[in-house]
Amino acid sequence: MKFLKSMSKAAKIRFFVTVGVIVLLILVGTLVPILFAGTTFANIIDNSIGKFFNVWDFISNNYVTLIESLAIIIFIWIIQKVL
Repeated sequence: MKFLKSMSKAAKIRFFVTVGVIVLLILVGTLVPILFAGTTFANIIDNSIGKFFNVWDFISNNYVTLIESLAIIIFIWIIQKVL
C-alpha cells in the first residue's frame, strides 16, 4: 500500500471510484441472471456486460486448467524461494 501514500487525495478518490465501478460491473454481470432470472432486466444485462463478465461459466468450463496454472505458479514460487 506504499503507492497509496504517495498519491494525492484526488488520485486516491479516482482510484477507488474506478475499482468500485469495476467490482460493481463484475457483480452485476455475474449475479443479475441468478437473482432476477427470467426478467427483461436479466436478459439485457446477460446480453451486454454479462457476456464479458461471465465468471461462473469461465470457472466451470476451465477449472482444471486454472488449478493446473495455479499449481505451476506455486511450484515456481517455491523453487524460487528455495534457490
